[in-house]
Amino acid sequence: MSNTHNFNYDRAGVCEDVNTTYENQPEYQREFQDAAFGDLGQCKPTGWFSIYIANDDESVTIDGVDGTDVTMPNVTGLVKGDGSQVDGTEEAQLFRAFIDLDWDSENFGLIDGEGVGIAHDSLFAGTFWQTWFGWGTYQNNDKVDQQQYDSIFNHPNMKVALNLQMMSLKKWADFHGISHEEVENRLRKNNESLADAYKRIVDSNVDVSTIVDDGQITIESAEDSNNVGVGTTTDANSELLKDLLNEELDDLETSTGGIGDVENVLKTFESAPKEFATAFGLPEDTIVSLKYPHDAVYGQPGIAGQDHIVIEQFQYKAPQALFLQEKRESASYLSGLRRNSNIERFIGIAKLPIPNNLSFSNGVSWGDSKLNAIEAAAFFNAFSATAGVVGTGDIGNFVNNLGQDLGQIIKEIQGEGLKTGTPANLALSSFIAQFALGRVGINVDGNAALTRGTGAAINPNLELLFNGPKLRNFQFAFNFAPNDELDGSIMRRIQKFFKMGMSPVRNQDNLLFLGSPNVFRLRYRTKERERIKGLPMHKICALTSCEINYAPDNVYQSYEDDAAGSSPVRTVMNLSFTELTPIFQDDYLGKDERMAPSNKTNGGEFNDLFNNSLKVNDEDGDRNLGDGDFEPMTAEDTGF
Repeated sequence: MSNTHNFNYDRAGVCEDVNTTYENQPEYQREFQDAAFGDLGQCKPTGWFSIYIANDDESVTIDGVDGTDVTMPNVTGLVKGDGSQVDGTEEAQLFRAFIDLDWDSENFGLIDGEGVGIAHDSLFAGTFWQTWFGWGTYQNNDKVDQQQYDSIFNHPNMKVALNLQMMSLKKWADFHGISHEEVENRLRKNNESLADAYKRIVDSNVDVSTIVDDGQITIESAEDSNNVGVGTTTDANSELLKDLLNEELDDLETSTGGIGDVENVLKTFESAPKEFATAFGLPEDTIVSLKYPHDAVYGQPGIAGQDHIVIEQFQYKAPQALFLQEKRESASYLSGLRRNSNIERFIGIAKLPIPNNLSFSNGVSWGDSKLNAIEAAAFFNAFSATAGVVGTGDIGNFVNNLGQDLGQIIKEIQGEGLKTGTPANLALSSFIAQFALGRVGINVDGNAALTRGTGAAINPNLELLFNGPKLRNFQFAFNFAPNDELDGSIMRRIQKFFKMGMSPVRNQDNLLFLGSPNVFRLRYRTKERERIKGLPMHKICALTSCEINYAPDNVYQSYEDDAAGSSPVRTVMNLSFTELTPIFQDDYLGKDERMAPSNKTNGGEFNDLFNNSLKVNDEDGDRNLGDGDFEPMTAEDTGF
C-alpha cells in the first residue's frame, strides 16, 4: 500500500501556529507548498491592506464615488472623525492600498512601490471604470487627487494597518528562518519608519498567533481574534499587541508615481485612447466593440454557437518605466530587467471566426562556438583576476593594466607542457605571435599560419551553444464576404480597427515624439466563452502588418452600398502579429505569485493575461469584454 499524506492546500494550518517553522515541516509538504506558493512564498503577507475612514471624518474627502458604507472594525488604534477610539459601530469608507513585501523586490517595504495608488473599495473597485476614469483611485502623482491621497496616507488609521503588516512580516521571517536583522536592514533602505516598527515588534517578542487568519494578519483578522479590540481581552500579550498598534509611524516613504520629469512626454499622448472611438462615429471614451458577421453567435451559453477568436486592443505601456523612477538603486540594473505590464487602457475588441490558417512555430537561437585551449586558458585566468577586483571599484584601472600585461597572463598558464617542440609550445607561441603582431597593426591568423606550416590545426572545440530566445510571429487571414450592408459596415470598421491601432500616435501640439502604436491580446474561445486549451496562448502582441486585398480573385467586384457608395464583394485581410516577449519554461507553470491581485493594475507581464481589471459590460449587461482573465493553465493546456 502506498503512503498517503494530508496536504495543506492553503496558508492556514502551519502558518497559524506561531511555533511551526519551514524546516520542521515534512519534506513532501515543503515541496508541495514551494510549488504552490513559490520560493519563500508560504506564509508571506500579500502586501494588500485595508484603511478604514469614518464617515464623519472631514479630513478625507471622496470624489466621484458613490461609496458603500461599511462598519468600522473594533480594533485598537482605529479612530473616528473626532480622533477618539472606535467602538465597532461607526459607519466608514474602506480603502485598499499596497506595500511591497516581495523579498526579491528593490521596492521591499515601499508603500505603493508599484504606483497602484489608494483605491476606494466601492462598486467600481477593480473595474475598467475605476482604471480608466480613476473613480475612487488616488495616486501620488502631483495631480488633482494628490490631496485625497495625502489625507488617506497620513491618516492615523493607516498606521494600524501597517503595524499589522509588520507583524505578519515577522511571522513570515520566523517561519522561514530569515534573520530579523536582515529584514530590518532591507526595510530600512526604503522605509526607516517601518524598519523601526518592525524592530519594536521583534524586540517585544509578542505572540501574534492569536490574530492570524488563514496564515495572514490583517485588520479584519485582528478584529475577529477578539484580542486587540476595545474593552476585550486584557491579558499581557493582548495589551502588548494593543500598545504596538498604537505606535506612531513617522515619515513613511511612498512611491513618487515613478516617471518624474518624463511625465510631460506621456501626457502628450494621453488623449489618444479617448479619441480612438470617434473614428467609428462613437463618443469619446467609448469602447469599440465589433463582431463579424453581425449575426454570429459568439459566447452565448445555452445557445448553439461557434468557436471564435477574440482580439482586444490596448494602449501600449512601457515595460521598464521603473528605470525612470526617482527612487531606485543602481544595483537594480545588475539583477536583470524586470518587466511590468504592457497594457494601459482598454481600447476595444473584435470577435471573428477562427481563421483556417492556424500554424504556429516556437523557436530558440542556437549557434556554433569555438574556443581553443590557449584562448580558454587566457580567458579563465584573466577572468579569475578580474573577479577579484570587481567588488573593489577599481575596474577601470585593472582593465587598462590587463590589456598591457600579456606577460602576467602567460605566466599564469605556464607549466612543464611548454617545453620546446611540444604541441602546447607551438599553440602558445602562435597565440603570442598573433597578439604581438596585432599590437603593431599586422593582423595574422595564427592558427591558419600554423596549419600552413604543420598541416595540423588547433582544436577549436566546436560546440553548439544557446544564444537566446526568439520572438514568435503569427499570420492570420480573415475572409470577408458581407451578406448585407450591416455586415459591410462592420467589415470596414474592423479593417479600420486594426489599421488605426497599429499606427503610431502623433500630437500636432508636440511633434518631437511619437507615441507607440496600440498592442493586442489574442485568445481562442468556445461558444461558452471558455479558453480553448487545445490551441496555443499568445502573449501581448504588436500588429506589424495589415494587408487587405480588395480583389482576392484577381477581379474587382463590388455591390451598391448606401453607406459607402460601393463595397467589394469579397476582401481578405492578412494580419501579422509579433509577441512583445519571448516564451520561457516558467510561462508554462502559471505560478500564482506572478499574477497580481485583481485590483492591482500594475502587475507583472502575466497580469496582462491572467489577471487585470480592465472591465466593461457589453450589450447583454452581464459579460465583460475587457476583463481579460484567462482561465488558469491546466495539465490539458497545449501552452504557448
